[in-house]
Amino acid sequence: MPRKLPAHPHLRAYYSKPPIGRWLYFWFGFLLETLTKRRLARLVKLRLGKTPLSPPQGLEKLPATGTFVLAANHFSGWPVIDVIPAILTAANRQRPDLADDYLIIVGRREPRRSNPPLPARLSRKVINFAFARWSKNVIRLPLDNRQVSIKFLREWRTRVQKQPVLVFPEGKARLEFGPVRAGVGRWFSNLDVPVVPVGIWWHENTWHVRIGPAIEWSSRNELHDFQLGLAIANLLPPELATRWQKALNEWRATHQ
Repeated sequence: MPRKLPAHPHLRAYYSKPPIGRWLYFWFGFLLETLTKRRLARLVKLRLGKTPLSPPQGLEKLPATGTFVLAANHFSGWPVIDVIPAILTAANRQRPDLADDYLIIVGRREPRRSNPPLPARLSRKVINFAFARWSKNVIRLPLDNRQVSIKFLREWRTRVQKQPVLVFPEGKARLEFGPVRAGVGRWFSNLDVPVVPVGIWWHENTWHVRIGPAIEWSSRNELHDFQLGLAIANLLPPELATRWQKALNEWRATHQ
């Protein structure tokens, strides 16, 4: 019996399936790029393919020069990986000079089993090899080891001065925008580059990307996580940021 799709329109992306031809085409292209020139812009084009992208909103808010951080909601659909090329495709329309330069921050959890089965070990080796080849464009931030994470955070701080960064402050893909990880806003506020919020969602078979103005950080460090979450939630449809609506209404009432 076929699975019944949920009534919620944004949930449909989660249950739809990609065409097998497109899936094979991308992974073949990924393999070639991984073994050869490792061009991020080429990979973005391969992945997004002919998937519709609604005209992005707020492109003029991206800094005209220099680097910046794109802080986006980690929208959850079947193509979670498509969130990245959709955002970068939108940003490249305003800053084509940065198309191959983005640094993408991804989380990495340590394996729970000390001696996993052979297929898992082989899979891990392949994944580690691919990430190593793409080290110019990816930092894998360990989520379970604080000491190791500090090392990678320092690398991030250095590299953001030369490369724009794409990061998902929630740290977890989900349908609705949730809380950001504790301390992320405070960390962003100390990077000395503009932090630009991004809202992304899938609706009516189209990716939608909305970009907001760079965050003006409060002098109170304890508010920075809240500022970051509020800035991203403000860009999303209300039904995708329900837990933020009360705070957004209060904020809008005081800034009209």
